[in-house]
Amino acid sequence: LKATVIGVVYSFVPGVIGAVVVAFGVAGAIAGGDSAAGALGGLVAIGGLLVAAVLSVVAAYLLPAALANYAETGRLGAGFALGDLRPVWLSGTYATGWLYALAVLLAGGLVAGALNVVPFVGFVAGAFVTFYAAVAAAYIVGHTWADVHPVRLPDGDPMPEERPAV
Repeated sequence: LKATVIGVVYSFVPGVIGAVVVAFGVAGAIAGGDSAAGALGGLVAIGGLLVAAVLSVVAAYLLPAALANYAETGRLGAGFALGDLRPVWLSGTYATGWLYALAVLLAGGLVAGALNVVPFVGFVAGAFVTFYAAVAAAYIVGHTWADVHPVRLPDGDPMPEERPAV
């Protein structure tokens, strides 16, 4: 539930900006009719869609690191700790890992789409392919997070309460 809250907050800005600009453009296009004002309104609507698409890609880039930071600490606020997340977002290692994960998701989507040529079997097989592509993408993001943001272990014996069985 907390991870969903983080995802909704990160997607809120692209959604609101896109909706407002597109609504303004569509209203201008309708009010302007066949005139230049109508054409300008249509261009504003198309521009709003493009801006919303770009902001959605930015949110998709920022979100995995925010979720990983939340998962590491267990605090909801860690998903929005810009000071902690900014170095991760700006690192080449994170960008590369994110692109690999995106490529895996896109490839999984293409394979699932191709499998849907066969009516029922393709649907079932496509669901498995999509699921495993998502798992592989999460694995890539998790390892990228570990590379960029190493976990600090306590000093001394890491597990003093454990003793050998023999």
